[in-house]
Amino acid sequence: MMRYSKTLLTLLTLYCAMASADVQTTAAKDSGAGHRSEAEHDHRSHADQLLILLNYKIALQNLQQQFATTDSLNINQQSRNLAQQKRHLDRAIPILNQYSQLPPEHYSTTSQYHESLINRAAMLQDYAQLLSRFYQQLLGD
Repeated sequence: MMRYSKTLLTLLTLYCAMASADVQTTAAKDSGAGHRSEAEHDHRSHADQLLILLNYKIALQNLQQQFATTDSLNINQQSRNLAQQKRHLDRAIPILNQYSQLPPEHYSTTSQYHESLINRAAMLQDYAQLLSRFYQQLLGD
């Protein structure tokens, strides 16, 4: 796994950069939240992003496990499984990009910021592994 680490990091970085170019702002969608402070909105949005990322992570893990453990999948089922994984990754990566970009000013203490960095790094690592496994399955390794 170590020999893939630089390549995976590069792939994930490039994928995040490409995906972030496609992300539309959603400020107009939240027009009913005008009475909340910006910090409250950011916190809720950050928590929502985390829940969405966890949901996609679990779905991807299930699909990858299904792909790996079921020898009886025919070509069409394998293709559908990989297409579904791709859809999940296409939706999750822009959210992951936004989730990982929360500025230090959002946190009231340095220790909270430090803990957040650890959590965000763990999420990035989890998605790097999911992305790696997806490409392994796609290439038939």
